[in-house]
Amino acid sequence: MATKKFDVLSDITERMGGDLILVGGGAVELYTQGWFLTGDLDIITSNKSKLERVLHDMGFQKEDPRHYIRDDIFIDVVGSLPQEVRARDVTIAPSMKRIRIICIEDIIIDRLCACKHWKSERDCEQADYMIHAYHDKLDWEYLRARAIEEEVNDQLPPANDY
Repeated sequence: MATKKFDVLSDITERMGGDLILVGGGAVELYTQGWFLTGDLDIITSNKSKLERVLHDMGFQKEDPRHYIRDDIFIDVVGSLPQEVRARDVTIAPSMKRIRIICIEDIIIDRLCACKHWKSERDCEQADYMIHAYHDKLDWEYLRARAIEEEVNDQLPPANDY
């Protein structure tokens, strides 16, 4: 797994005072331990102006309102931090740096939405992989509630499978 980009993300997170959460393909890459790779890091924050200053100070070039690039690291600021978001801190090996990442249940729901509504086979595979890899650690009550909310409950395995 490409730890350089996650180390850089950790540095950004530290400069942001933790006000940054990894979502999207980068979250999938971490949760699947590199089984599924991504070319960019999708992030959300509640302070985009501070993030822009941090990225500028770290040598990132703004490509358009959402995209920043430095060498081979691509940052996509996909949105604002919702008032309530489930996230957790993770430590990146071998550097032992920390980042915040969206909870696995929410990234599974994100992938199931793309699977169902966009007919994205890759997202179906990613959701299936994470469900099976983490089935004993998932908050199934929360996952099922979110699936119903997003109308993807039919994409989850039957309750008696776990």
